[in-house]
Amino acid sequence: MSNRFLDAESSYYNTQFIHNDLNGLNIESNSEMKIKVIGHVDTFTLKTIHENYEIISKNLKVYPTINVYSRDYKFEGGFGGFYYYDKNHINIADHYYIVSMLAHEMRHAYQYIYFPNLFFNTSYSSVREYLACDIERDARGYALDYCTIREYWEEVRECQKIEQDYELVIQNKMTASTVGLDEGYFIKKPYGSTLTTRNYQSNERALNYSEKKVKQNSILNKQLHPFIKATLITCASILGLGFVLLGLFSIIILLAAMVPD
Repeated sequence: MSNRFLDAESSYYNTQFIHNDLNGLNIESNSEMKIKVIGHVDTFTLKTIHENYEIISKNLKVYPTINVYSRDYKFEGGFGGFYYYDKNHINIADHYYIVSMLAHEMRHAYQYIYFPNLFFNTSYSSVREYLACDIERDARGYALDYCTIREYWEEVRECQKIEQDYELVIQNKMTASTVGLDEGYFIKKPYGSTLTTRNYQSNERALNYSEKKVKQNSILNKQLHPFIKATLITCASILGLGFVLLGLFSIIILLAAMVPD
């Protein structure tokens, strides 16, 4: 039986699996530079988060920034965390099963950065559709596989139990509220799929670079005094005319040299 963590590990050593810096949003760095605590999180939990961030980030080649909130923090919809792909950022609340939650959200970063065509090919407007979509099944599967490899057995059992409950919700045999999710949230905030290519990130980097150059030129034009700008344009014109005259003079000399005495 395959294991997603081991699959990613073998890909890590595969030269075809190239780290994508996501135009500066996915730069390789240690957890101290990436994780910020908001509120109170005990020392042991924080150490656990940092330790597992280091392992998961190297396994998946993802380096999102993370805000870790205190245990009493509540996200809308009943979630324990969110991944914001436009910022490559995770918000997560301290939880008894924090390792599997961290692995789950970082897997979403992996999906977006390296498989955007699959990441965006997702749509849901209910809890059932959300739980059944491919990227959520994959993220839950990675969390389970990671905890298994790391021998977090209590989290493994919890992941397995939750997955069983989720399947009951998907089959409409259990309500969303039973598993702590808010059906109303998905009705108010449905998610529609978008067709993208596998090289979406490369195209985005090229586009961002072009936009950056245009912006820089625009700022430069705005900053130049009108007189200075006019002077530069005049000098450029004179310089261009000078090159033309120099070229004509060279041709005349060459022709003169070719005429027999």
